[in-house]
Amino acid sequence: GILAAAHNNIGVVGIFPELQKVNVKLHIARGLDDSGNGRMSNIMAAMYECKDAGANIINLSLGCRGDDVCYRQTTDEIFTNLLYDDDILVFAAAGNGGNGERSYPASYKSVISVAAVDDEDNHATFSQWNDQVELAAPGVNIRSIRNAQDEYTFKSGTSMAAPHAAGVAALVWSNFPNCTAAQIRDVLAKTARDVGGTGCDNYFGFGVVQAQKAIKYLHGEDCGAMRKYLTGQGGCSHHSHAPTVTPISNTPSVAPRSLLAPSPNIYLGP
Repeated sequence: GILAAAHNNIGVVGIFPELQKVNVKLHIARGLDDSGNGRMSNIMAAMYECKDAGANIINLSLGCRGDDVCYRQTTDEIFTNLLYDDDILVFAAAGNGGNGERSYPASYKSVISVAAVDDEDNHATFSQWNDQVELAAPGVNIRSIRNAQDEYTFKSGTSMAAPHAAGVAALVWSNFPNCTAAQIRDVLAKTARDVGGTGCDNYFGFGVVQAQKAIKYLHGEDCGAMRKYLTGQGGCSHHSHAPTVTPISNTPSVAPRSLLAPSPNIYLGP
């Protein structure tokens, strides 16, 4: 609904309501069970289903909190390959714990971690803040479909914010199909509306994503000649002219991890 609900005078209108009219396809794959739980291996299988269906943008409104529990180097490499080898841009919810803990897959360096803001661009109190947050988008009191009977409710969460950002990416990319996934990622960061403190920060990343400004920017800038803006390290850390970001004291340190550890459990949050 948030990403591509049609303009039909019923319920809500998505970020990219004209999606099907411009021959852009929406593919939905399931990686979680009926209770909203699952394992990263199931999520990866759903992502590859999307890849095989020709997806260029994947939205993941789900997450697993904590470096020691959730981070896997092999999964990190898979997301990097999706971005640079398969030309797929992945967005994920930053997490709803309201603290500085990292959430995955959002905090993998090749995934765009999306924080939530309200209608006045205030940082949502539940939204995770850390050095991998890259963009912010509306995620407070978002009108959403409750079930298949066309009933609606209002929901809050970074799971609402992530599809807003993914929808903007789809809208922008559809106008400039010759750009790569990495170039679209650059443009979204470069044209985001700076909120909070000056420059990129742990709460909003580069700022609130803006479709019109990104499109206007690309009308005056050829993707092939565009100066690289990001270094590929995720969040504020991969700005090629990144400001010094003060570490948040209760962000956990990263401990050594076993590549043979079982796939972490994943929760689906609002």
